[in-house]
Amino acid sequence: MTKEQLKDILENSLTNCSADIQSDDNVHFSATIIAEEFNDMPSKVKRQQLVYSKINEYILSGELHAIAMKTIATNEVK
Repeated sequence: MTKEQLKDILENSLTNCSADIQSDDNVHFSATIIAEEFNDMPSKVKRQQLVYSKINEYILSGELHAIAMKTIATNEVK
């Protein structure tokens, strides 16, 4: 999976999402994800669970090996 593919998956599956994806090897990813769905979700664990629910099939298939993420609600952006 490329960082562009991961970006497309996240931005198309989360409401008003902007994802910045970094990867040097297309195996290990770092993501900063800003999404409207996080506005009523103060728990970072719940936010990450939501993101994982959107990418789980790619993890299970081996297309996506590792991801570190920072999740930000749109109402937290200054």
